[in-house]
Amino acid sequence: GYFFLRTDSFSGVVQRVAWERSIEIESLQPVTRESWRDQIPAGAETLSCRQEVRSTQDQPAPGAQEVCGAPYTVDRGNGYAETVQDCVYKIYADYCRYTALAWLVTDQAVERGDDLSPLWPVVLVNETTREGARGEQYWVYFETNKGEMEYQTSEAGQFGAFTPGSEWLLTVNGLGQIVDVVQP
Repeated sequence: GYFFLRTDSFSGVVQRVAWERSIEIESLQPVTRESWRDQIPAGAETLSCRQEVRSTQDQPAPGAQEVCGAPYTVDRGNGYAETVQDCVYKIYADYCRYTALAWLVTDQAVERGDDLSPLWPVVLVNETTREGARGEQYWVYFETNKGEMEYQTSEAGQFGAFTPGSEWLLTVNGLGQIVDVVQP
């Protein structure tokens, strides 16, 4: 345990940098889903429905199915016992399969580089495509007295400070991974 928790600090000089930015491209695609009839979105095409138990309750209701447990006796405390039976009422409703249009990730635009000027890829959108989630990753390669070491971050602001040739104080864990960087 100590080996993995210990850290070591030493200096490193930025040799090179790299970056990658991506944007998911979503398009309207037909999807098949299931839901209660009253929760199907407008414009969806209902494929089929079946009756399923939507809820249960203790009181009778129109169209509900009564389901009772086995009868049992309860001592009334006066020398007599009473036979009782617990019942619930199952309320049924239509549970349906339907097809509707939904935004799904169908592609990804990626831009890469090896400088300190990361760019976002260009995504062309229209009424059936749109931009989805964005992702960005940055790598800094340091030359140290222990060889080349890689530092990875997803913060663009931090990445911009790693000018090639600049010196940094690196904190490295027991697995040899850089866990913190500070400019002296």
